Amino acid sequence: MKKIKIFVFFCVALIVSFSIFAEKSFVDEKAEKWLQKAYENRKDLSSLSYLSTFNSLWDNCDINEAIPILDKIISSKDTTPLALSMAKNLKRYMLVLKGDYEKAGTLIKEDSFILDYLVLAPFPNDNKSGFEEQYEPEKNLDFNKVYEGTDKREIAFRKLPRRKNFSNLILDDFIDPSENSVAYLVSFINSEISQDCVLRGSFSGAFKIFLNSEEIGSSSNYNNPSFDQYSFPIKLSQGFNILMIKTCNAQGAWQLRVRVTDPKGFPVKNIYTTNDLKKVSESIGSIMKKNGKASAQFKFVDPKSELEKNAQNGGIKENFEYGIYLYGTKPFDKSEHKDLAVFSS
Repeated sequence: MKKIKIFVFFCVALIVSFSIFAEKSFVDEKAEKWLQKAYENRKDLSSLSYLSTFNSLWDNCDINEAIPILDKIISSKDTTPLALSMAKNLKRYMLVLKGDYEKAGTLIKEDSFILDYLVLAPFPNDNKSGFEEQYEPEKNLDFNKVYEGTDKREIAFRKLPRRKNFSNLILDDFIDPSENSVAYLVSFINSEISQDCVLRGSFSGAFKIFLNSEEIGSSSNYNNPSFDQYSFPIKLSQGFNILMIKTCNAQGAWQLRVRVTDPKGFPVKNIYTTNDLKKVSESIGSIMKKNGKASAQFKFVDPKSELEKNAQNGGIKENFEYGIYLYGTKPFDKSEHKDLAVFSS
């Protein structure tokens, strides 16, 4: 039933797009037009629908035409926080393509991305079995231990280099084999105060997220990552916290991106991250005793839930916007939706 419902939303999106962009089809329309729609809807979450669609089609865009529209979204004081961050992320990629690495790096610093990680890999993920398999780091996290990984290889935690100009982490270059593998990533987050926040992320494969001793989110889906694809409430305790991400890859590129925001989507500024154990001034045991789950009363903006609610209570426009949001973010397993080939044919 869920698959049928999602496909119906896609069909609505495809049909309505002809009336909104009458000159060309959904796929062939100039990508910049989607950006313009995002700007026109910048005050609410529907802007994410148009930005997500643009993100799927922007290989066809003229960067020199797209950046000024993104700048209008970014500079407008009434742009919703989540659209603001997504527009910045799109602009980052375009600046890198233009060779302006310094400006791209500056934009990364503004959105509280977690860029400092230790990695422990690879563990087996044959037939996507690794998601359910509870490997040793989930039972006993020990940064001094040598673990047994794929093919009985000895593996240990090691530092990943920080990417200066990109917010996403690409694991293919650092893990061998990268296909049919599981990795554990750890970042130490120091918070000035105890606070409920939102962990927003995108993942190319199945994942589980742990904060201190708590599992705070997961998905068994394999699909292309998209900006802020998932949102999970968390509690950052004062001092150090341990974020551990179990990420699974099957075939293809292995990517993820994670950031921390306030309930509305503004970046949290009073935190810093490190992958250097020497800078962690608390014992691992004491950190693991801290609660990682947000309070039951904590409310936050989850765009997928909000847009779905709008679609259920609204009309064609709201269903269209939810449909293209799903098309752009793809929060489902691609093996379950081979019908999506209709959108690229």
